[in-house]
Amino acid sequence: MPRRAIALAACLISAILIVPLAAANDQVSRYIIYGASSHIRGTRATVDNPSSAEARIFQNDFFVTSAYADDRVNNLIQVGVQLEWKAGQGPSCNLGSSSASLYFLTEVDVNGSYSCWNVGTTTYSTTHLQSVKLDSGSGGYWRSYIDGTWTGIANQWSNCGGYACLIAAFGEEFQTGAGTWNAKFAGAGNTPWQLTGDSTNWDTILSATSSLGFYWSGPTGPFPGGIWKFVYSH
Repeated sequence: MPRRAIALAACLISAILIVPLAAANDQVSRYIIYGASSHIRGTRATVDNPSSAEARIFQNDFFVTSAYADDRVNNLIQVGVQLEWKAGQGPSCNLGSSSASLYFLTEVDVNGSYSCWNVGTTTYSTTHLQSVKLDSGSGGYWRSYIDGTWTGIANQWSNCGGYACLIAAFGEEFQTGAGTWNAKFAGAGNTPWQLTGDSTNWDTILSATSSLGFYWSGPTGPFPGGIWKFVYSH
């Protein structure tokens, strides 16, 4: 795939649930669906952690903003930031106890079985490059990266030829409950939402389909080069 910004035609469907309900309830995304012959090997986005004023959570809930890829069947990998309070998934996305906790996460689905890892604490109002990428030199494994550093988490799938049949700039909320979350993607002065077909050269995504959950609004802000966001408010 040439190293240039390209406009990508998205497949339109009436609604899309990226992660099955076992993992999340209220979701939002900018996404693109592909066929296996497209050989999409990765996606990345600079996630702009919300400020403390842009995040309000109650017990037994979590929010996520991430870079995401899946096979359109039952395998996925995503990496991003999570605000969680007594609603963590195993083995380690369960830091919120006496109060809410903000941390990086990587989640994988392997044949319908979910695992979620805390891969480092983070802070409000900071920006970090989140990437998921199929590394051909690693035996066909997808890996997640934060600011260019491998998190140590990987998975693989055979569906879609091992490539991504869907990529997304993704947000979710667990309980469809009260709260506020700004799922922000910071292109202004940072790496915008991109894809790769060879794991080396990255192309900026200029066109994609948006899908909104129950209490999400947006996207607002200049796309693809500015700071744009979805907002959960309930």
